[in-house]
Amino acid sequence: MSDFLTSLHAAATDWATRASAGGWLPEGAVGELGGAVLATPGTLFGGGGERPLVAALFGGTGVGKSTLMNRLARESVARASAERPTSREVTVYVHRAVSVERLAETLPMERVRTTLHANDDWRDVLWLDMPDIDSVEAGNRELVTRWLPYVDALLYVVSPERYRDDEGWRLLLEHGANHAWLFVVNHWDRGDERQVEDFRALLVAAGLEAPLIFRTDSGPEGAEDDFAELERTLAELTDRRLIEHLESRGVLQRLRALRARSEALHARLGDGGALAALPERWEEDWTRESAALEEALGWRIDSLAGALVAREPRPGNDPLRRLGLGPSAKEGAVESAPALPGSVTGGAALLDEDALGRIDGVLERFVQRAADAGTLPLAVARRALAPARATLRERLPRLAEDALRRSLATPGTRWRRAAHRLFGALAALLPLAAMLWIGWRVLDAFRDGATNPAAYLGSDFAINGALLLALAWLLPLFLRWKLRPSRKQAAARGLEAGLERALEEVRLVVDEALTALVAERRALDAAQTALWSATPETADDRLPERVRRMLFDAPPDSAQRIAGVRASTQSSTDATPVS
Repeated sequence: MSDFLTSLHAAATDWATRASAGGWLPEGAVGELGGAVLATPGTLFGGGGERPLVAALFGGTGVGKSTLMNRLARESVARASAERPTSREVTVYVHRAVSVERLAETLPMERVRTTLHANDDWRDVLWLDMPDIDSVEAGNRELVTRWLPYVDALLYVVSPERYRDDEGWRLLLEHGANHAWLFVVNHWDRGDERQVEDFRALLVAAGLEAPLIFRTDSGPEGAEDDFAELERTLAELTDRRLIEHLESRGVLQRLRALRARSEALHARLGDGGALAALPERWEEDWTRESAALEEALGWRIDSLAGALVAREPRPGNDPLRRLGLGPSAKEGAVESAPALPGSVTGGAALLDEDALGRIDGVLERFVQRAADAGTLPLAVARRALAPARATLRERLPRLAEDALRRSLATPGTRWRRAAHRLFGALAALLPLAAMLWIGWRVLDAFRDGATNPAAYLGSDFAINGALLLALAWLLPLFLRWKLRPSRKQAAARGLEAGLERALEEVRLVVDEALTALVAERRALDAAQTALWSATPETADDRLPERVRRMLFDAPPDSAQRIAGVRASTQSSTDATPVS
């Protein structure tokens, strides 16, 4: 099962690395998983097969851990008395038949003193006598913390004078669910029964409903105490099945702790539900923002359109070529436009740096609001929209230019252009028809005048003929002039269409980027769910009731309980029972 824990940790790290690479997690967040405890007592013995129970004595300075260890071993194993507070070692007391080669592969053996014995009473126990957690040696706490994951059963040793010390309690609460706990009030010859009950109340507050507390005397012989009961309890824990169950439960607790770390990282990705609604929120926001932008930029259109047609093209020239918007005669390339305000073409002048900056500002405010609301990390939003911003900055002026080109290429409405062409043709055909008719009448009158002098045309015909000719030419010419499509109106219409198309492009491009972002987050959510779908949820219920009394049922709420226990341990000494 420890292999499962290791592989799950690797998978959780891979997930966090992928999330961090995408900006969902800050730099260094993956390292938070690195602090998860993966080691179990079984890893000291290869992770499989039969192994001894790993029992450790833990407590503060002067509580008599070494004396208790020597009493359990029935020989002098651990250093005691005045030398103890300065000790920086872990004393390992183990039967000669137990292989301890893996200790050197796992733990800092330069701070370990190993004592081999042949006492068959403790053949199935590997004892650890740990340094005092509150000694003057600052490295002792680090050493104890490093060894704790390898402990099955931890004997928390106190004395009547020091059972309320805070230093050990904090470590107890941080690692409480990972071990079986036995509590020993040592130096009981100096104790009082009220102190045991007070100590029991503290343990219940810490999360143990019915803690096992043993009273032991300081001396090797000892007065009446619970030392024999302590030995029997430890002997019970050496049962192979109990050791396997304790190992499995330890792995489960580590899985829970690893899952809590992983889910804490997942929570930092932001509000998934709010992110799923982000494209819809963008649609609403952009409808309002684009209306404001259209109004702010609309005032430029008339002046830009007037500047585009300020100089009439020379006869015979293509108006689009004069404006730099049509193909050249030789290459079909786009010629440069005439000088306009800002030395830019019409579309680019409308969507200049100021306009593009306004659009970019709208996007930045949108992602900032989303990040402030906890929808997603700001770095992710900026990273997702960065390509969209670059694309829009390049594409929007071109869209406006294209709309202007199309509008100038086909100025006016279709019927107006048709009427303009019709009267242009009539301006040529009607005068010609009038001249043909007048000429025919002149020739006909000249022919008749050879025999009839009265047939010659008079001044009235000349006047009427001139009027007819003038009317046939001026009327269609006037109507053609009146129906000529306005280049200024065409330019204004093109700029309006370009602005509208550009604003719509912003909506589409950003919506596409946000949709991709939602899909990316859903993939991370699915991977996180799949990661923990096969994780067991409950501990092994085959442990005897007496053993379950040694265990925390669930990982304690460390922040709340540490605060409560610290307040209790730091209460006035007047309220503490004394012997």
